[in-house]
Amino acid sequence: MKGVTTILEAALAGTIIVMLFLYFFPQYQAKNDWADAILQTTTQDILNIIDLTGNTYNFATNNDNFNNFMKAMFADNAAYVWWKDIENLPSGKDTKVLYFSKAKKATIIDVVYEGGQFRVYSFTLYLGYVF
Repeated sequence: MKGVTTILEAALAGTIIVMLFLYFFPQYQAKNDWADAILQTTTQDILNIIDLTGNTYNFATNNDNFNNFMKAMFADNAAYVWWKDIENLPSGKDTKVLYFSKAKKATIIDVVYEGGQFRVYSFTLYLGYVF
């Protein structure tokens, strides 16, 4: 009978050790996408501000004004990087694409009277973090 008691105590101790190990070191962790959602919302909000202030064409054609605006918007958060892509606008100026970054994009379509004709162009803003 003494051997059975020892085996039961060892089995119980082993079970308790395994359960404590699983409690303190869980196998699965809940991951969320709040960082991506906040980044996408911030990108869309900045593009809406650019559009509502009437600076879409100005920022599409002038990189200095665009960069000054973005630096003013994110003066307290230096972690953000940004660039833009302008399509179907001959006077539009793209900025350098940062390849080592994770970014979200938002696009707006605008119409401008340039060179004696109306032009439909797209302004795409990329906002993200460097890896």
